[in-house]
Order: sequence, then C-alpha cells, then structure tokens
Amino acid sequence: MKMINNLTNQHEAKQEVPWAVADTPAVFTKKMVQAIVGLEIEVSSMLGKWKVSQNQSKNNKLGVIAGLFQETDSDAHTMADFVKALTVDPL
Repeated sequence: MKMINNLTNQHEAKQEVPWAVADTPAVFTKKMVQAIVGLEIEVSSMLGKWKVSQNQSKNNKLGVIAGLFQETDSDAHTMADFVKALTVDPL
C-alpha cells in the first residue's frame, strides 16, 4: 500500500483538492489492490507521435484547452497552447 499511496500523492500533489487513497472505502481499495499486476518490460526502442486532440471536435478541443489552462503546471499550459495552435479551425 505504501507504493500506491506514494504514487497517488505524487500525482495528486498539484491538484487544488488532492485526492488520497484513504478517501476511498477500505473494502473497495483492498479489492482494487488485489487486482494490480506488476510487470517489467525491457524497452528496446521508442517511436514518438504527437497526440494533441487533432482528431477531436472543436467543442472537445475547447474543453481540453480550458482544462489544461486550469492546471497549475506550466507544462499543462504549454500543451494547451499546442492544442490551440494546431487546430485547423481557429478557436
């Protein structure tokens, strides 16, 4: 459980109201933890591809942009700018 708590705390730290594993009923958490399967994969190569909502509707893009700008992380703001800039139909 320590690893799950640490991972959750790390990813929730920048949220206005961070969620914690303890916020979930213990019975549910126990059931979910039992379903976790750990594995190790050796990565021999990587190929990147930009996915910046280019296949989404204008309304979805607006939602993505608004959601990213609500984040406190500057990387989220940078991604919002990418989505906005790469939109064929100007927002």
